[in-house]
Amino acid sequence: MITTIHNSINKTHNIYIYRYILALFMVVFSLFLFGSMTEKAEAAFAAGGATCTANNATSGSTLACTLATQNLEAGNLAVLIFAVDNLATTDVTTKLLSSVTDTGSNTWTVQGCYTNGQGTQAAGATSCIATSLITTTLTSGVGVITGHLSTTRTAKAMSVREFTMAAGSTVTLAGTIQNLA
Repeated sequence: MITTIHNSINKTHNIYIYRYILALFMVVFSLFLFGSMTEKAEAAFAAGGATCTANNATSGSTLACTLATQNLEAGNLAVLIFAVDNLATTDVTTKLLSSVTDTGSNTWTVQGCYTNGQGTQAAGATSCIATSLITTTLTSGVGVITGHLSTTRTAKAMSVREFTMAAGSTVTLAGTIQNLA
């Protein structure tokens, strides 16, 4: 009996690990699908230090992360990558990530979402990218960024990364979301 329960727990755990790995793959893959963010050629653009990550396998329509180690400074760019169990069953662009908010009331733009459907709900993954030119600094340890889904999903993961920019820089999204065809 104990062996049966243990095997059942291991199988369930392995499914979530597989889905998490698949979701992370989709996030990296989506960077190529969504094009690249560009700034003025003369502007300095570099990775900053603020980050936050979160994941869970609890049914819900939000996922939040608290900034770790450093502040997310005003004037810098925040890029959020969100991966979640798919709802669409085909490979398609979606609006699964409906909005992003934070404790500093910064404005976030969901740049796009792409689903690798795998023919069944929750068998593939949807990856989304959102950005914010930070106007109000978020403090490490208390600043929270929340992704809001258009529907309830179980497996979810997100990562936010800060990029520093020279004063007067602009950021645009170049390219369009591509499908796998």
